[in-house]
Amino acid sequence: PHSPDGVMTETEELLSQPYFRLIATIFFIFGSLLAAKCVLMIPTGLIPTSSIKGSRLLSYLFVPSSPRQASFTKQAATRKFNKVIDQARSMHFKTQLGRPISPLDQFVLCGMSAENRGGLLWTWKEIVSGRLLNTHGIWLQSSLLVGQEGQIVVLVFGLVLAVWGAMQLAENAAQQRRDLESEPPSYLRDQALYVTPYPWVIWASFGAGIAVAAIIGITLVLLYIPSNTATVFKLRSGIIGSFRDPKFATYRKNADVICYNVGNMIYALIGSTGLFFLIGAGAIFLLTWAPTRSFMINLIGWGLGLVITMLIKMIVVKCLRKNNQQALYRKKPRAANITGLCLMCWNIALGAGLMLGRLTQFLLAAAFWIGRTDAQFLDDDVNLFGYRFDKIAINFRKDIVVTEAHRHPFLDRIG
Repeated sequence: PHSPDGVMTETEELLSQPYFRLIATIFFIFGSLLAAKCVLMIPTGLIPTSSIKGSRLLSYLFVPSSPRQASFTKQAATRKFNKVIDQARSMHFKTQLGRPISPLDQFVLCGMSAENRGGLLWTWKEIVSGRLLNTHGIWLQSSLLVGQEGQIVVLVFGLVLAVWGAMQLAENAAQQRRDLESEPPSYLRDQALYVTPYPWVIWASFGAGIAVAAIIGITLVLLYIPSNTATVFKLRSGIIGSFRDPKFATYRKNADVICYNVGNMIYALIGSTGLFFLIGAGAIFLLTWAPTRSFMINLIGWGLGLVITMLIKMIVVKCLRKNNQQALYRKKPRAANITGLCLMCWNIALGAGLMLGRLTQFLLAAAFWIGRTDAQFLDDDVNLFGYRFDKIAINFRKDIVVTEAHRHPFLDRIG
């Protein structure tokens, strides 16, 4: 203790907590591994290149990642060139009954072939196998990897902090209830006990919020690299236009804004997981807290009744549509007109369900897409006097375009 009376200060008590020691240990281990990696880079120039080439372990330990990845990019370019040449040979030198077939006839007969690439599971499978770089030539930019590491650290730290907050609040609630129960009975004392939550209410609320936030956070972390890979494939295949696309000029301007992506990724994750934590914890708290329990039960009952009514409506509409409609025409005009009028009047009462459903979907989608700086949530048409509300994804795409301009497999091979 640093205080004159030998008693630990509030800061010292905070630093001596088990959760803080755990976080400090994790950061110490991470820093030690990083320092060890830097130390291994020192003797790189002293070890003969021939001995490094013969051992995968020595290559991983003593060769920096950039030269190794550059060699993998060249391997990917070689594979792509070989595949192009093989396809050209099969197209131009095809014969049938000893007679050569023209490339145009061969193309007409065989048509175009396409391969499915991209997706969450496919991308992570290729990363684990090492084919994402040395086969497909997808270079993951350093800003993306640093942002992902920052997201993981912040997510773990936030979840640990939420658990500690639940412990503190549950202890405070239990202590307050004990203090109130020790007082003599009175109206004020009963009301205070009524509004003071039980510790299990705190734990249930925080547990639900932590679970929802963890699921959303892990999902967001796992989506960035597959989204980056899919965008690269779209750029290379022409789905996203390049030089002839009017929007491409936007990606070429102010390329220095790509340095904002790391901070944007981290704080976007904090915002999204924080919102979902509040939604999950708040919903369970209102459902289990005594003053709001009856209101929430009535609200759930009203919602279930509305959902059941909407399901009945969907079944009725499907049956009527099958009997009275055929594509854009009515098979039974009179019956279709009568049922259409009835459904119109019915939907006036059920329109509130559509409004609530649409509002809930938009709010939850917005809360989730806050954490995604790699994807555009609002369309370009959503603007006010020419001002676009969702422009953050442009910076992420600029980073991809800059990386492709330097690390495209064909540039490394023939540039």
